[in-house]
Amino acid sequence: MIRLLLFITTLVPFLAMVHPLAQCGEGHDAAAAKSEPDTEVLIAQLSSPDFDERERATLALSRHAERIWARLEQLSKSDDGELRARALRVMSEPGKRTLEQAVRSMEAELAKQEQQLQQDLAALRAQELAEQERERDAQQKLAELERIPEIDDGELEAAQRRNTAAHDAAAARFAAARAEFEKKWSKRRDKRNRISTRIDQFKQLIGNNIMVLPERVPSWSPASLQFASRLSLHVSFEFIDMPLKEALTFISDVTAIRFEYDPELKDKDLAPVTLRVTGMEVKLAMQWICRLAEVDQRIDYDNERIVIKRQK
Repeated sequence: MIRLLLFITTLVPFLAMVHPLAQCGEGHDAAAAKSEPDTEVLIAQLSSPDFDERERATLALSRHAERIWARLEQLSKSDDGELRARALRVMSEPGKRTLEQAVRSMEAELAKQEQQLQQDLAALRAQELAEQERERDAQQKLAELERIPEIDDGELEAAQRRNTAAHDAAAARFAAARAEFEKKWSKRRDKRNRISTRIDQFKQLIGNNIMVLPERVPSWSPASLQFASRLSLHVSFEFIDMPLKEALTFISDVTAIRFEYDPELKDKDLAPVTLRVTGMEVKLAMQWICRLAEVDQRIDYDNERIVIKRQK
């Protein structure tokens, strides 16, 4: 009994000390809850006559759009145009942040590719200079032989043949190196064209507040847009002596625009395209492509396609 009394005597002051701490914790949680604006209050402010208040409420709601998604979906169907527009803007924020992250990642990839290109160019240039140096040495040695009065004609001819053979071998090595560089660069150029165009289009989605769910950003396709909107998409590319059909295949891949060719148009009528554009509307880019390829186009809105035909 004495031991039990001693335990109780010790426990009571401890409980008295813990109780205020528990109250303090509860008070902290309540204060934190109070510090976060009430969602419904913010939603009401979306229709405020004060523009600044509407903007503050829009930004505040966008910070936790995912948590109130069901409520936002309700608001996006409201008869109130302002409320509907702002709800859609808030809903676009999570995807917008994901799009911005994707843009930064792709820009880093482009920078990495550019660095690799510069390294490859430097290596090619170094090989070219080395071959030129070897050829100068061979020419100098041949010139020294030619200045020797008693040099045997046969020996001189043999030296000239060796010099010619060395020159041809050097030219062949450099030609092979350049061909390999061009082959690699062609693949990289196509990849760069596609990444650059995707960056352009993601920036358009961000700038126009077009809603893309975060999980759909990696697989987003222009096919989700209406045909008229696809014609306004931006593209970036560099074509060098590219056959028209290959150029249009690229445009089709990155814009989901379908191309068809007039039966009267033959392959022999299609001139290659050399063109570089950055952030240009595809509708304008197509005008340039057709002009360079010496063909005409007809935009068929009803059937959502572009028909390529013989130039009049």
